[in-house]
Amino acid sequence: MISDSALLLFAVCILGGLGLLAWSLLSRARRNLLAGIEEAALADLGFGRTVGVSGVADAPAPLASPVSNTPCVFYEKQVDVQHTLSPEPGDAGDALAMGLTMAGKLGWVGESVDHAGGFFLMDGGAKAFVFPRGAKLRIAGEHQNSVQDPGVDVTRRITERFIPQGRTVCVIGRPHRLDEAFAAIQRDIGLPPETLKKLGEAGPIPCFFDDGAGTFIVADMAFPDLRADAAESADSLFWAGLAMLGMGVFLVIAFVFRLI
Repeated sequence: MISDSALLLFAVCILGGLGLLAWSLLSRARRNLLAGIEEAALADLGFGRTVGVSGVADAPAPLASPVSNTPCVFYEKQVDVQHTLSPEPGDAGDALAMGLTMAGKLGWVGESVDHAGGFFLMDGGAKAFVFPRGAKLRIAGEHQNSVQDPGVDVTRRITERFIPQGRTVCVIGRPHRLDEAFAAIQRDIGLPPETLKKLGEAGPIPCFFDDGAGTFIVADMAFPDLRADAAESADSLFWAGLAMLGMGVFLVIAFVFRLI
């Protein structure tokens, strides 16, 4: 007879291996997407086609991340809430719900997501303006802070993701003419007056923002490094998934032959 621990081991190996293989397929799709995007220099940007560009992020106005107070050019702030269950004596439904959660706490639920900032992407004497709101962010900087609301069984968790001032950044998207993008940025995105002023003084520079019509990615590394990271991640996930799935199949075969 198969023990519960053996069944759990088989399930972890086989399902975990299949999960990693599925994840590797998604990573391979991202790798293929990046491989098909042309790398361009800021000084040679055209308009209307998706390209990948790299440069140094420079904030047009001072900005600090909301949790760690780190000088940055852009941040995303996510607020999640967690409620604590307080069942009345004899309330079987609430008691059961508490038993299914850790220490009587429900899971985290998203409350709000806010963004702030926009930056110049600099490469030598060339530059473009980037507003990352709406982009797929591939950034490493992340901090969390949890606060208990006084007198209420609610905990709020604030998570920040940010791009530090002076960081090498790559942007994948379609560059627009500044005069085409300025109205959309001012109307739909909102920027501080100081940033708008410097943007207006920048002259006819390209502008990247979420136009809703194509790929828009912002990452805190150079474009060649992002490509290499995507390729390495896809390969690692594939081989890890194959190894775990193979281990699960091997264990099942070994157990079956042991029973014969």
